[in-house]
Amino acid sequence: MAITGTAAAPAFAAPSDQQAADADAAWEEQVFRGNVDVVRSDDAAQDTLDGAVFDDLNQNSTQDGGEPGVEGVTVSNGRETTTTDAEGRYELPAYDNMTVFVTQPSGYQVPVDEDNVAQFHYHHLPEGSPDLDYGGLEPTGPLPDQVNFPLAQGAGAASSAQSCVLGADVQTYNTEEVEYARAGVFADLATRNDYSSCGALFLGDVVGDDLSLYPDIRDLTSMLNGPARFLPGNHDLDFDHHEGEHEFDSYRAALGPEYYSYDVGDTHVVMLSNIQYPTEDGGYAYSLDEDQMAWLREDIAQVPEDKLIVLASHAPLIEFYYSDSHRMADLNEIYDLVSSHEVVAVSGHTHMSENLREGDLVDGWSELVGEEGLPFTHLTVSAVSGQWYEGRLTDEGYPTSIQRDGTPPGVLTLDIDGNEVTERFSRTGDDGSDQMAVGLDTPAYRDWFNENQDNVGEAQELEAPNVVAQDELGETWLTTNFWMGSTGSTVEVSIDGGEDLQTARTQPMNGEEVRVGAEWSDPVANLETLVHGGAVADRTSHLWRSPLPEDLEPGAHTAKVTATDVHGQVSTETYQFQVADENGNVPGAEGDIEIEADIPGLPGSGDPGDEDQGSLVLSIDEGTVEMNEQRNAGDRFRTYGTLPSVNVTDTRIHGDGWAVSGQSSDLTSDAATIEASRLGWKPHVEASSNGATPGSAVDSQMSGGQGLAAPQSLGLADAETRMGTTELSADIELEVPVDTMAGTYEGALAVSLFPVD
Repeated sequence: MAITGTAAAPAFAAPSDQQAADADAAWEEQVFRGNVDVVRSDDAAQDTLDGAVFDDLNQNSTQDGGEPGVEGVTVSNGRETTTTDAEGRYELPAYDNMTVFVTQPSGYQVPVDEDNVAQFHYHHLPEGSPDLDYGGLEPTGPLPDQVNFPLAQGAGAASSAQSCVLGADVQTYNTEEVEYARAGVFADLATRNDYSSCGALFLGDVVGDDLSLYPDIRDLTSMLNGPARFLPGNHDLDFDHHEGEHEFDSYRAALGPEYYSYDVGDTHVVMLSNIQYPTEDGGYAYSLDEDQMAWLREDIAQVPEDKLIVLASHAPLIEFYYSDSHRMADLNEIYDLVSSHEVVAVSGHTHMSENLREGDLVDGWSELVGEEGLPFTHLTVSAVSGQWYEGRLTDEGYPTSIQRDGTPPGVLTLDIDGNEVTERFSRTGDDGSDQMAVGLDTPAYRDWFNENQDNVGEAQELEAPNVVAQDELGETWLTTNFWMGSTGSTVEVSIDGGEDLQTARTQPMNGEEVRVGAEWSDPVANLETLVHGGAVADRTSHLWRSPLPEDLEPGAHTAKVTATDVHGQVSTETYQFQVADENGNVPGAEGDIEIEADIPGLPGSGDPGDEDQGSLVLSIDEGTVEMNEQRNAGDRFRTYGTLPSVNVTDTRIHGDGWAVSGQSSDLTSDAATIEASRLGWKPHVEASSNGATPGSAVDSQMSGGQGLAAPQSLGLADAETRMGTTELSADIELEVPVDTMAGTYEGALAVSLFPVD
């Protein structure tokens, strides 16, 4: 079969553009834009601050006649709290450096500004910040006569069902990384409208030390379809202040209070600032200062015991990866304060994903939490920046940036219904369907890892990572990195439709030490990061291993992985690998499809593929792959086409199943070669008598995948779905750098059919 293409590259809108427009329109219909009403006074001798919390019926941010006060709302000066009276009035002691804020009550929304940043506070600093590199707070002058907080009622804010987006460590160090964030997570969030009430919570390290980038972050939040709220992290510090009083002034000026709380539905969200700077050695520590702890005690005391508490912070209260070092100094007091509530703790900071459940225990915690383990769920949220925007740049305009536990960048969403919380992870660029990475931990991989773990981004690729020698099956695991997997999750693995394999989590969380090294690592992550940049994924709390059966025959095999999280949410993945015989060969029935690609604009042609007959028959339709869809994507040229139909007819009386794979040769011209890894595909089943399934989509190497240089699954069937005729095809994509030499390139795509036992 011939694949032909031309240079023309018509512009087209990405599928998400319309989704973003629809989500934005829905948000604009319900958003309350406004500000806190600060009423100035000539009386500079005040020692208390008062004002009102009111229902802003006309949403003009001013309490007009007929607009009632809201009773029973909590207002704080960052130390003490009070509640509003029947007329919505409050009064608090005043201090020269304080932030006064309202705790949004359930059923109401505070206003947001033009960048969707929530407005619910007033900073009071009469003389302004000391001289800081990034400016800090401007002088506020004398204490205002009143600070009034407008609210708007909303049915969504009253609902017990909420979805709260959590984004950790946006952490942009320059404007280039701002654009990575824009093209990645923020473009994804722009297509969603499920978080309009609870909003998006950014859990610290909003920028990476350069605090002049806060306006750029605000520009990103203008893309959202819900209110944006923030916490400061250690990379949001004014490092040039060393007295522990103004270390977050520039953050406060741009984004809001260091700590606060708000209610939505039946949930009380507490936002803690747990980076204390400076310590005696000039660094930072994980704790709350006296003022914040005093506020927290009063805040929690006012929360009804039947109300869920989401306890948010930048640094984790406690965590797995750094189990013997990263924990809050105030841990046990915080545990005591919330002991009568249902609680979920959420955090960022460590650039990984952790789902730690009640009762979990590792060796480094035992002296803190006791043998009974954690008292409630602790979630560490994958970073928006991933591994600090490292790795290979994708077509969509952001890096792969795989993190140190093998998790890709993305966001976590808490779906809340009353006191029940279900977390769901969405990696950047995905709708939430992709929840795991499946690979092989072979002796060859472990040797390669040990040789290259200190050579991140510069290692040579491991040859044939999905091939295992038959005599090494007993030393090989199929690995599943289930990114939000936890205690209570299950991972089931079957090979070629057979019985489930014995599968075990590498960290059972029963008090053992953290397990580190090649045998506990994620091969899929390391095959990417050691070659192209990112993190060394040498430990994780969410990896499952399945020893391969030692009696697998040489040839292609297909694993089906079913991962079920603690809430019963099910994800499936298929993975094709090969077993080589004693001579290193992988047998199988094959048919070749000729590939001919033109760079740019040269015509091409091809011939029909071969046929391989038998009781289990493979046949390939004649035809040409017409590359009618084309795009010049800036740094690369992309062409698209469709694989001619590959037909499998199974009339065997006995048989357990079959699998079809495809592998391309390199494409060559008289002057140059295009590697087969530049080809990718998305298989699909055109027709099937009994329900065969397509293989997984494979990205080209330029988009972060393996491409078709190695065998990839086109389709498979088990004993129940094999009979009759199945028609398989695939959407094919070729990506080459824009400076690829012009010409006609030819190659062959070998399609193989294997009976499976």
